[in-house]
Amino acid sequence: MSYSRAMSTTYFYLLRHATDRTLEQVDKLKWPLTNEGQLVSAKIASSLKDLGINRIETCPSRMCEETILPLSELTHIKYEIFEVLADRKITSKYRSSFSKSFKKTLQRMDLIIDGTTSGNETLSKLTTHMRERATDNPGCHILMCTHLQNMALIYRSVCKEVPDFESWGRPHLLVFKIDNGVIEFNGANLSLGS
Repeated sequence: MSYSRAMSTTYFYLLRHATDRTLEQVDKLKWPLTNEGQLVSAKIASSLKDLGINRIETCPSRMCEETILPLSELTHIKYEIFEVLADRKITSKYRSSFSKSFKKTLQRMDLIIDGTTSGNETLSKLTTHMRERATDNPGCHILMCTHLQNMALIYRSVCKEVPDFESWGRPHLLVFKIDNGVIEFNGANLSLGS
């Protein structure tokens, strides 16, 4: 007798960090949130606390940790840090023309601009991580605090269109779901700023 295990849908709330304080002489991983960003993070915690989130993940950057800390404290869910959620490497040349350069990498996912990784390479790592989380945590609601580039890559891959990422605020929320290994956009595309 054989049977197939029913897979539960796992939801992923991809959250772009709140507004950070850019410190040119400091490693980007250590950039803190602005005072306004900290206030917005507290409001986000109140807004998201009743979504049934079971897990909270973040990249190792201070701005992302500070964004999800109020939610982690409010829900008593300890957050986990995953390198795969980190921002793609951004060189000074790439930063100076970010919107134009990044849009090119969304249009041509194999393109590598000035020392960054290709969109395909980054997307593969992100979607593998999401599928592993869905397999290990069926039926869970997982919040992942990450960066605009990662969110836009997943959106572009799933929705088959280049997103209007320049209109996304800080913070910004996209909701995806994985059912039987297939990633789908769940329709939520919200700026959560003040």
